[in-house]
Amino acid sequence: MTWKRGDSEETTWEEISFILADVCKSNHRIVVGSDSQPFRSGVVVVTAICLISSEKCHHRRFFYHRKKERATHKMSLYERLYSETMASIEVAEEIKGINSTASIEIHLDVSPANSRHKTSKYANAMTSLVRGYAYSEVEIKPNSWGASSVADKYTKNW
Repeated sequence: MTWKRGDSEETTWEEISFILADVCKSNHRIVVGSDSQPFRSGVVVVTAICLISSEKCHHRRFFYHRKKERATHKMSLYERLYSETMASIEVAEEIKGINSTASIEIHLDVSPANSRHKTSKYANAMTSLVRGYAYSEVEIKPNSWGASSVADKYTKNW
């Protein structure tokens, strides 16, 4: 899997792991969020890892990767949201493997359950899925900037 830094330069998971281990030694927050964009024969899913740290060398930075998923059918909105949510959980689990005490927040690109947006009917299901994996820090729109801003930026230009 190819990862990129915020400046779009390629990096490795090993380098990211080293940085994550270092960040976890200080006061930190790690935000993981995913977004997707459908295209003719599938969907592009982008997952971002955003670091907020008191360490000056890692103060604020992010990494992302794109994955093109081919589909034999047009994915429903639920399938796309589930795919985004699971992509974030999988990355969060890898981060927990590096440091089990890492402070991880998962950001979902879904609207609140009481709104009129199409994704709102899946808000409870997706947040429950994340909490089922023992991640209590879950944000949805308008506070889910890791998914709805950072990851979203890289879904548009494949």
